[in-house]
Amino acid sequence: MDTARHRLEQCFANDIVLTGLLQSQRRYWGSLDGQTLTLHGPNANKQFRFLTRGHLTELQSRTILDIHILLSRNDIFSLLFVAVLLLFAVPLMFQTLSIFLLPALLLFIYGMLQWHFQCYEKEISQLLLDIITGVQTAKES
Repeated sequence: MDTARHRLEQCFANDIVLTGLLQSQRRYWGSLDGQTLTLHGPNANKQFRFLTRGHLTELQSRTILDIHILLSRNDIFSLLFVAVLLLFAVPLMFQTLSIFLLPALLLFIYGMLQWHFQCYEKEISQLLLDIITGVQTAKES
């Protein structure tokens, strides 16, 4: 567990920058306070920002990291604003189709948000796993 803590502290000393073939550059930053981990990010253009909180424990000489990934408050308020706007704007613009269009539109948006959240859940989990195991996929700046 000391090795995992040391690797996390070393990585969190600077921003973690991830790049991808078809993705924009994403920055993560974090801190480790005792056994409690906090990771913010990605900080990228037109991306949701997440807050990841975790707790390191040791069980039978194995390091366990229990994490919870939350959407930032600003993004939650933005999504609520868009949802309220859609609930009022779509029926006004498409009076005859609103019965079918509004549920379909909301279902599509919900599906896209779920897909987006799952992609970043995998990225954040893999990033933390790579840091703890010592795999060099993260580029620090």
